[in-house]
Amino acid sequence: MQKYTLSSMGISFEIPEDWKIRENPDFPLILFAPEEKDYQANINFRWHRQSVLNPDEFEALATQAHHQLSQLAHYEEKQKQKIFLSNLPAYLLSFSWKMDESPFVRFSQLHILTATGPQNVLEINAATLYDLAPKHFPVFKSFCNP
Repeated sequence: MQKYTLSSMGISFEIPEDWKIRENPDFPLILFAPEEKDYQANINFRWHRQSVLNPDEFEALATQAHHQLSQLAHYEEKQKQKIFLSNLPAYLLSFSWKMDESPFVRFSQLHILTATGPQNVLEINAATLYDLAPKHFPVFKSFCNP
């Protein structure tokens, strides 16, 4: 396993040795697994600045994000729960979906939204092919237990 710290987001984690780390303007951090079946499982992190959030506003933000994700084609919710990451509130959503253009390819995705301060929200999205989920979801879910 390789350890990585993203100090600007206040997070550190471990990923398998063969995963690659990239940064770009849209996502301060993206992690890619080795290619399998013409796809790379990935985890991306995005930092959002919000107006001051109270618990009700944060819950409304998570509900809105989950509603948007539920609009994906052939959406099927697997798990939805409130969790705590480093003693901070977070919302986890696990689901699968298909693209209309590729109806024979199903994806599994994990979405985590956590308030890391009164104005900061960290969004983590992790996606893989549905049949590779048993291999990749343990890595994805490791972010739920820092």
